[in-house]
Amino acid sequence: ESQASFYVASYDVKENIVIASLKFWQQQNWKIYWRISGDAGIAPSFDWTGTKNAERIIVNWPTPKRLVEHKSIEAFIYEGDVVLPIYIVPKDITKPLEIKLNIDYSVCNFICIPLSTNLTHKIIPGEINKAYLQE
Repeated sequence: ESQASFYVASYDVKENIVIASLKFWQQQNWKIYWRISGDAGIAPSFDWTGTKNAERIIVNWPTPKRLVEHKSIEAFIYEGDVVLPIYIVPKDITKPLEIKLNIDYSVCNFICIPLSTNLTHKIIPGEINKAYLQE
């Protein structure tokens, strides 16, 4: 089982930025792949179609672990919980930001299980909000 959660830390009107994060929880010995998976695995993909009032969305990827399997298959992975910082620049900082996010990803051990998670959430200027995505 895997779970993903989207958190909003702040909607900073002065700096014109929303600071958020996407956290993946995984069972022990399971992994997800980095944005460039390598020779194996499937990288997570984010579809922000339908998001309103966002001029730019930046997903930051922490440094992954390099994994070599079968002496020659190289992959870049995250084991255990991982947090991806997200910065969103609103078009109009005085208006709500409506998030619509579809995440396609796989969790892998001996086999990979494809998962899809959807989020719809409204972020109000100046408020801290939290929305959960669960499988």
